[in-house]
Amino acid sequence: MNLTIFLRWLPILSGALGFTMAAPVKLIIDTDYDSDVDDVAAVSLAHAYVDAGKAEILGVAVVGLHETCAPAVHCQDAFYGRPEIPVAVRKSGGGPLVGSSYTRTLIEKFPAAFDRAAAPEPVPFYRKLLAAADDQSIVIVSLGHLSNLADLLDSQPDEISPLAGPDLVRKKVAR
Repeated sequence: MNLTIFLRWLPILSGALGFTMAAPVKLIIDTDYDSDVDDVAAVSLAHAYVDAGKAEILGVAVVGLHETCAPAVHCQDAFYGRPEIPVAVRKSGGGPLVGSSYTRTLIEKFPAAFDRAAAPEPVPFYRKLLAAADDQSIVIVSLGHLSNLADLLDSQPDEISPLAGPDLVRKKVAR
């Protein structure tokens, strides 16, 4: 792993988590998990904060379109003993279809069963997690293309929440 990339993300994620908070910060991670390894470092940091009792990972929304992106995230979560963390998969649109040697390597070295076809799409995934959350309680950590977040902001009221995307985010997201 490139130490420069790791050190670049450390203060960003540390600041987003707010070390002074008494209760664990509730995180939703949005990642492309593709093309370069910065996402692996950031997700590892999030798991370290969970281990320290400073964070809870509610879910991971993957914007990377390559077939190995979401399964690799799941492998990393399983490696840290948290295979139950839900992973949403963007199945079209969004970032470029790049692919990465590290995602395939993660899947091969740390196999964990993942059903990409059964995984939820990011917008309903976000809306469900946010609707169930306390007001101003969620921190979203975005590590890649902003397509999932843009689509969330464009979302309309539905059976999950009577709030449109911007109102739902304003009400539920602290940072």
